[in-house]
Amino acid sequence: MNYDYDLIIVGGGPAGSTMALSAAKQGLKVLLVDKEKFPRDKICGDALTVSSVEILQEFHLIDKLLLEPHGCANNMIFYSETERLMPPSMNDAQYISTSRRWIFDNVLFQAAKACTETKEGFKVENLLMQNGWVFGIQGTSADGEKQEYTAKVVAGADGCSSVVARKLGLYQSLKQDGAVATRAYYRNLDVSGSELELYYLPECRPGYFWIFPVDKETVNVGVILFDQNLKSTGIFPPQIHRQLIQSPLLKARFLQAEPVGNIQCWYLPLAKTTRTIHGNGFILSGDAAGLIDPLIAHGIDRAMVSGKIAGELLGSICRGNDYSAEALQPYADAVWKHFGYISQFAVKFRDRLQHQPLEPINSLFYKSKGKLIPHTTGENL
Repeated sequence: MNYDYDLIIVGGGPAGSTMALSAAKQGLKVLLVDKEKFPRDKICGDALTVSSVEILQEFHLIDKLLLEPHGCANNMIFYSETERLMPPSMNDAQYISTSRRWIFDNVLFQAAKACTETKEGFKVENLLMQNGWVFGIQGTSADGEKQEYTAKVVAGADGCSSVVARKLGLYQSLKQDGAVATRAYYRNLDVSGSELELYYLPECRPGYFWIFPVDKETVNVGVILFDQNLKSTGIFPPQIHRQLIQSPLLKARFLQAEPVGNIQCWYLPLAKTTRTIHGNGFILSGDAAGLIDPLIAHGIDRAMVSGKIAGELLGSICRGNDYSAEALQPYADAVWKHFGYISQFAVKFRDRLQHQPLEPINSLFYKSKGKLIPHTTGENL
């Protein structure tokens, strides 16, 4: 069969754009499509880990991002109701710690656009399939034209509501073991620009409330609630967000704060090694693969790492003639080698936070024997 492309990537976020950059570096003919036009926003905590920054460095994108508004923290501070834990400073390579997604994703997408073919405003509506094999996409272009394209491999990097995963019958697995988070931006909030703050409080534990400066004027504030929280409280996440802002520990901080927009929510599919992320002619990456960290719930780094892995491995696979599930198995193996063990550690630590709520947070963190801090900052990816 004559294919239009070696690789079609659905979704131009961190996973898809990183995969496009990596695959182009391998000499592949790539089509990257996204239903939106860039720049566009994504609801997110906006935090970058060390591994995210390292990939940005690899593709020479740090300087471009530093020209845009960003946060530059070098410490991550953990709080409980009565304690404050300041771990060692983050890796010296951490030039940048936060970037609003409409900025960050656009820098990545424009870099991918410079070396691959892209289609913005292209809505994928179906997959081209034959005998259980994926060999392309069907959709509608930005000007309303129905189009279809074929490829040796189709990559779903289209987020937690992935059309690719839905069409393959894999979407339901993304709804198993998840979390919900809120996000709101504020100005005039008293913060130290050099710190990312995480609060493990009774209202949200084993989840946490965060305060992340994203530029000199703006702070990203939100709360992450795991399935355990939602089932035990039955409270709508924005309610908990508002309760925490008015809590005794935080109320004074928010007296003069000015909201920038509304509180927004999004769903996070947490990493689970039993989840299928590849098959005949396809792979899933980033949130579409359900790779989000089960403890801190960072996902940008895991999206970028999985995209980079895919691009590198597909270089050799697409030069051959076998695009079967067996041929693509090394991708799944590499992804779970990176994320499997640390995700299992994260789940165990999260369970301790839930079932031992009275144990001092300092005690819990130090019992992790040094695993938690590199896990949190992404240094072990």
